[in-house]
Amino acid sequence: MSPQRGRPPAKRTKTAYPCRVCYQECTIEQESIQCDGCSMWLHQHCIHMSLTAYAEFSLTDHFNFFCLQCSTNRPTDGTYNFLAALARIAARAPDVDSMRQQVESERNLLSFYSVSLSECVVS
Repeated sequence: MSPQRGRPPAKRTKTAYPCRVCYQECTIEQESIQCDGCSMWLHQHCIHMSLTAYAEFSLTDHFNFFCLQCSTNRPTDGTYNFLAALARIAARAPDVDSMRQQVESERNLLSFYSVSLSECVVS
């Protein structure tokens, strides 16, 4: 007789809001942020986000947060996807105020990922 026979199988718990980085549960007691692109959750500490940046993204209504996978040209070269950022701004047209808010959000995201516009190559 097998030692496993007669025992119920171990329960596998499904994590409702797994962190995209560490795969542990993101709970309401933790500083966690949801990607506006893929809807995955990330712990603030797993993505090395300062509490100041976390507060800005969390408390500013028009700030969108995009995880590294959603904001870069992965899997090709891993560079910041400026075309996607521009498309998010253009999608707010013709509402100029909304476009300005999205520009501010994109600027905040560029700052978080330490991307400067001088890294752009114009061909």
